[in-house]
Amino acid sequence: MMKEKEYELLYNGMTKAENLINNSRNLLYTVSTAMIAFVFTQGIINPFFFLIPFTIIIPMYYMSIKYVKGMFRIAAYIIIFYERDNDIKWQTRLFNFRATVKDTFRRRYLNYDSLPYLLISTICLTLYFFNLIALQGVYIFIIEIVVGVLFLAAITFITLKQESSLMMEKRYIDEWNTIKEKELKNKLYNTVYFP
Repeated sequence: MMKEKEYELLYNGMTKAENLINNSRNLLYTVSTAMIAFVFTQGIINPFFFLIPFTIIIPMYYMSIKYVKGMFRIAAYIIIFYERDNDIKWQTRLFNFRATVKDTFRRRYLNYDSLPYLLISTICLTLYFFNLIALQGVYIFIIEIVVGVLFLAAITFITLKQESSLMMEKRYIDEWNTIKEKELKNKLYNTVYFP
């Protein structure tokens, strides 16, 4: 009975995390669109205004990644502690299905949960660069270029720093499997231990 209750709580945790991710994306789209629309309603467009959405994009991206990691951690736990010992194999089959992707780049580097944030970032940076004007002087123009390149480098670094969804889930499966093996070997079911 306890095992079913734990499974239900884990599944509910995954569902809650997925809802939070979807809600944060919707908020990201709404706020970013409103900020960009506001810039266009101003008489003179200051290119730095297109960088303002990054005050929303970056924190929401990190929040989203935190919830994605939590979902994959729970999914891996379910695979190791529930699905190996019974006929229910949804998470195992889903992982195996996702692992059939042949494209090495997508398997190793792409985190689909990053795409909305990359899209909004690309739009903002594109608008920023297209609205740069050299009328204010060469030095200001050079500063504007450098600022834009720094933002581009930061977004690229933040994105590439995150492991792909598949690699993340595989890592969590391996970690939970190690814990289960240690528990079985040492009969440490209710003991906290340090490796």
